[in-house]
Amino acid sequence: MKKILVAMMIMIAGFQAQAGIYVEPYLAYNILGDTDGEDTTGTNIGGRLGYSLPMLVSFGLDYNMGSYTIDGATGDVDADTTNLGVFVAVDLPILLRGYASYYFSSDIEASGASFDGSGIAVGVGFTMLPFVSLNLEYRAMSYDGAGGFPDFDGKEILVGVSLPLDL
Repeated sequence: MKKILVAMMIMIAGFQAQAGIYVEPYLAYNILGDTDGEDTTGTNIGGRLGYSLPMLVSFGLDYNMGSYTIDGATGDVDADTTNLGVFVAVDLPILLRGYASYYFSSDIEASGASFDGSGIAVGVGFTMLPFVSLNLEYRAMSYDGAGGFPDFDGKEILVGVSLPLDL
């Protein structure tokens, strides 16, 4: 029993010694977005901050903000978004990385109204270049109605570039 306890303590101590700080700034462009039947385009900038483990797994906080144009039936509407959530990422040994985020706080301001919501994102990064990842991401967000506006959903596909750093 003592040998098992000592072995577990050594494994845990070694595990903590190899954990690192994970920082990933990113820039993305919404190539295919839809907000309740209306097309959206725009840019998104953000970053991920967390821990990376020796098992090629990273987790932490994901924050981003974007500036979008919604092509409505009555004309274009500018919208600003901010998202805050948690993420988990897995680096695969075949020059790919997968990640998922849950945004527990998502805000969008458009047409003088502010909407609160939440959502998810899943993505894949191609890490064939040193220090650079080319990303493809899908997001699905849900917003609560406000100021006489009904609830609505937003979906988007983003392409982007990021700089995942394991410090």
